Amino acid sequence: MPKRVIALLIILTHFLSMLPAQEFGVDLRRGYNRLENYLDRAALERSAQSWEALATAGLEAALLEWESANILLKESDRELWTRNREEAGNIYRLEVERAYIEWASRRIHEERVHLESSALAAEIRRAAGEMTYIREDGSRANVIDLSKAGEAREAWEKLAAAIVDSIILKLFYTVLGSCDFGFFPLVDNA
Repeated sequence: MPKRVIALLIILTHFLSMLPAQEFGVDLRRGYNRLENYLDRAALERSAQSWEALATAGLEAALLEWESANILLKESDRELWTRNREEAGNIYRLEVERAYIEWASRRIHEERVHLESSALAAEIRRAAGEMTYIREDGSRANVIDLSKAGEAREAWEKLAAAIVDSIILKLFYTVLGSCDFGFFPLVDNA
């Protein structure tokens, strides 16, 4: 009989020692859900400052949610609570960084597509309007003889390729000039 009681106490102690580890995942999820709500709203923002403000508020809200869910752990084992809070904060910060990279990539792509389409279309329209062909009598015209269509096509392809290359280079230097190649500010507060 005493062996059964001791075995029961050991099993009970072992079971109870595993509960905080199981609870951490659940409580981490509650904070993560709160953070996701803020990041979803931030994803709709157009400016980096607005995105950062919402992400910072979401990070704070997620940590507050985690703290409120772990109040019992805070009262019983302050050291474990501090370690778990730090780990939760790191996990939330990684999620914010991932969301920022996703948001910034989407914004750069949107800007690139808009810039490419508007600048390229305007430049090609301008070039097409200015493109003239020399006739046999030496005069210039926008209409070509059918016999010279191959030459005209080659000339247009060269001109269009030069226009596309110049627009891509301008876009590349514009995007490159707007990047500071730094880390997202929330990463540096560790």
